Amino acid sequence: AYYSMGVLYDNINKYKKSIQYYEKFLQVCKSISDNHGEALAYNCIGVDYQLMGEKNSTLIPKAIEYHSLHEQLADVNGKFLASINLGLCYDRILDNKNSIYWFQNALKYSVQMSNLNGQSLAIGNIGRIGTKSISENKDKMKIFV
Repeated sequence: AYYSMGVLYDNINKYKKSIQYYEKFLQVCKSISDNHGEALAYNCIGVDYQLMGEKNSTLIPKAIEYHSLHEQLADVNGKFLASINLGLCYDRILDNKNSIYWFQNALKYSVQMSNLNGQSLAIGNIGRIGTKSISENKDKMKIFV
């Protein structure tokens, strides 16, 4: 019920209220040792902070905190998702080094899953950031192209 209430508040863009319900969901998951539910809760809270961080970048560190917790508990698919979100968060605060690191992790996980869409998403984000070190290394650039 807590999770569902969080989703409902997400659907009407009431992210602070959503987080309150996801936090309650998280506590229930922890109390019954539901690692999958706990990872889901971390993802949801991280996404809400990330969305609020689009208007107020001081909230991005909270998003990074929760996405990191998600990444630690998740299966390969969840690690891919958390890595994409972490890359986006670091990109939002203009930390290219960490952004690239997490998009590269996302690429690694998408290759493990044979997920071509995930690979395209990760590579597209790496290319969008376009760090000088990649563009100056022809061999690396060929790999990304």
